[in-house]
Amino acid sequence: MKKNIFPSIQSIQLGFNKIEVTRGLWSVVPEHVPKTLILGNNQENVNRVFAEFSFPFVAKEIRSSMGKGVFLIKTHEQFHEYAEQNPYLYVQEYLPIDRDLRVCVVGNDVITAYWRINQSNSFHNNVAKGAHISFDDIPEAALELVRHTANRLGINHAGFDLVEVDGHYYFLEFNTLFGNQGFQQQGISVEGYIYRYITEMFTQP
Repeated sequence: MKKNIFPSIQSIQLGFNKIEVTRGLWSVVPEHVPKTLILGNNQENVNRVFAEFSFPFVAKEIRSSMGKGVFLIKTHEQFHEYAEQNPYLYVQEYLPIDRDLRVCVVGNDVITAYWRINQSNSFHNNVAKGAHISFDDIPEAALELVRHTANRLGINHAGFDLVEVDGHYYFLEFNTLFGNQGFQQQGISVEGYIYRYITEMFTQP
């Protein structure tokens, strides 16, 4: 119908599952994506995963959030169990971190960013899994990387998740639907940002 929509069609289609997210990131910032394999599920590809990754590594379901569907694989048995439940194999290298950075984009810019710090010595850094939110020492270089990436991909509503390893930033994923705990703690009205953006963008002659 040639109507403007929000979020953008790129946000909706790329943010639909982790495979599309990763392919989008590969297309514009491949050096900021951890080593990742996306494969059909068959025995040959299972063997390929074991050949290319050492334990531990990470396996993910392609549609999940809040830390669900993300597994730290330490044994052959654990990966076979994952493979039995998933039609695709999505495997990433394990990065030794105790936090990740959530960067929230609405419209053409970042509206907030915060660390999600793992306080329980577990694998997940999600707030839904008990991580602590911190707004301290947010690196501007990471925010600029998100701005650049969102702009290249046409993303105007998403929460980007990054980690820093040895001074280099890696994207884990981005989600069009993301938690609002950071907004609440800062007293930010995301609805206000959305309203201003769509008013400015969609009422232009």
